[in-house]
Amino acid sequence: MPKTDNKKDIIVQSALRLFAAHGYASTPVSLIAKTAAVSQGLLYNFFPGKEALLREMIELGAADIARSMDGYQTINDP
Repeated sequence: MPKTDNKKDIIVQSALRLFAAHGYASTPVSLIAKTAAVSQGLLYNFFPGKEALLREMIELGAADIARSMDGYQTINDP
């Protein structure tokens, strides 16, 4: 189980694992909800559909990459 109590984060982390294991197209919303231990209704409160969930995952990943690169902006090019 993910290391957070935030239901939205749990849904995103569960979806990430399932998409990696089964692929996006083969992962139904019902399985994401079941894996995250939430109802489908709650999942739909956060995300209008599976595509919106994927978009959120991509945005979070891009933001994480950008944060990891922050230190390199202060390095002077030799």
